[in-house]
Amino acid sequence: MISQSKLVPISSSSAELLYVVIATSTIKNLTAELIRQFDGSYFVKHMNCCSLFCVPSVLEACAMGRAPASCFILFRSKIQGCLVDLNLRLERKLVSKHAANLWKGVTGNDHRLADMFKKTFDSALYRFNAKEFKIRMMVPPAPPQQPAAQEKSIPLIDDFDSSLDGLVNDLFPSISVEQL
Repeated sequence: MISQSKLVPISSSSAELLYVVIATSTIKNLTAELIRQFDGSYFVKHMNCCSLFCVPSVLEACAMGRAPASCFILFRSKIQGCLVDLNLRLERKLVSKHAANLWKGVTGNDHRLADMFKKTFDSALYRFNAKEFKIRMMVPPAPPQQPAAQEKSIPLIDDFDSSLDGLVNDLFPSISVEQL
C-alpha cells in the first residue's frame, strides 16, 4: 500500500456515491470520518477534504526498536498523521478521543480493516520475538576438581593434652609447659 498521505478533495456531485462511511467521530464540533472507497482505499475525511489512510507495514510497526505497539496504538498513530495532514491542530487528548471513536466504528463495521491491523501487529510481534528472544543452549561449567579430602582424625582425650601443650608453646614461646 501507499505509505504517504495525500489530500483529496471530494466534490458534492456523484463522487459521494463512490465511498462508504465506516466510522464517524464528532468532538467539540469537529467531525472526522473514516471512509472506504469501493476500490478498497481508505481515507480520513473532514469537511470536504480527505487524507489517505494506510495500514502500517510490519517494518513500520517494528521500527521503534522495542516491542510493537498494540493494534489501537498503530491505528491511533495513523489517524493522528491523517488529522495533521488535514491541517487540524488538535490536542493529544482530542486525537485520542477521535481515534477511540473511529476504532469502535472500525471494529463494528469493517472487520477487514481491523483484521489488517491485527495481522500487522501479530506479524510485527512474531518478528520482534524471533529477533529478541533467542533460546541459547548453555552448558554449565564443570565444577573445579578438588583433591580428595584427607581423613582427619578426631582428637581423643589423650591427644587433647598434647595439643594443649602445643598451643601453649605456640602462644607463649618463652614459657615452657614445664615451668608452669
